[in-house]
Amino acid sequence: MTDPYVISDLNPWLPSVDVHADSDDLVLHADMSSWALEVEVRFEGDELVVEESSREPARAMHCGRVHLPFVPPSPPAVSRLGPGILEVRVQIPA
Repeated sequence: MTDPYVISDLNPWLPSVDVHADSDDLVLHADMSSWALEVEVRFEGDELVVEESSREPARAMHCGRVHLPFVPPSPPAVSRLGPGILEVRVQIPA
């Protein structure tokens, strides 16, 4: 059986990501070790956007997008699991 929650249309700046379904959530673990300490995670329609925050205007920022197979019903839950590892939980609509 094929997993219906597949990452597609990856932006080249997207970090290494592991995706799996856990109960009612789609869970993404991202390796952010090469990114800045501060990141913004948000939805734009059916896309999860991960964007590096920088206070240095001359510094190029990273931004990655993950196309989801649904429009999320609530904001993502974001936490850090350890140095450089970001966890994002997205509620799967019923």
